[in-house]
Amino acid sequence: MGQQHSNALMQQLKKHFNLLSDPFPMESKFFFEGAQRQHNLETLRHLASFGDMVLFLTGDKGAGKTQLLHKLVDSSFEGINVVYIDCARLIQSAHKGISPILTACLKSLGIEQSEGDFTQLLNVLLTECHRLVATDGLRTIFAFDNADKIPKKELQEYFSFCKNLPPESALVMLFAGSSSLIQSSKLGNTLNQNIWWHQVQLKPFSQSDVLLYLDQALMLAGCSEKLKLTDVQLQQLVELGKGLPGRTKVFG
Repeated sequence: MGQQHSNALMQQLKKHFNLLSDPFPMESKFFFEGAQRQHNLETLRHLASFGDMVLFLTGDKGAGKTQLLHKLVDSSFEGINVVYIDCARLIQSAHKGISPILTACLKSLGIEQSEGDFTQLLNVLLTECHRLVATDGLRTIFAFDNADKIPKKELQEYFSFCKNLPPESALVMLFAGSSSLIQSSKLGNTLNQNIWWHQVQLKPFSQSDVLLYLDQALMLAGCSEKLKLTDVQLQQLVELGKGLPGRTKVFG
């Protein structure tokens, strides 16, 4: 569906429900707690606080991975310093030389160093993370959004580094993207043997989830009435959006 048609639908929604704002802005802070999303958030928080595993947040495009990562950042959980990294945006603007993703990680902690090989710079990052734990009691989690855009060789570097971290390390890495992350990283053949990583998979919304999601989004935009849909309309909406909030926004 084209952007122009999507915008026309949005204007119809705003007029019909007398909305004060766009219920589905691109940079929306609305976080839907249903469909196990709150549980997913708590799982990531717990593992980031106490676990020693590489974390994967996977799901289809539009499943809500970015929204969940933003919620993780905004929640300001005690003892966690969350650094959000948009890998797709960084790779698009990359120049030759050191990885723009690793550079962003270093700069997020105030490190301007650019000399050294990949592993040496990761160790510089780790040293600063340990300093943060010692001084501020903060464990750092690097949340890589669109991580399936990271070159495979670079992904392998991160995984190899994390696998060799000591217990209770001050650094945790979370990779968000499609399930291809796991397969492309040669983890697929040894799924049952790996204990150094944990996967959180975002499931599509059910019919009741879709209705509740739309109701909450419309309410935040100023709607004072419940959304009235027939069973057939709701089923069509779920099928068109495939139960994915990112697609449901368009068809809402």
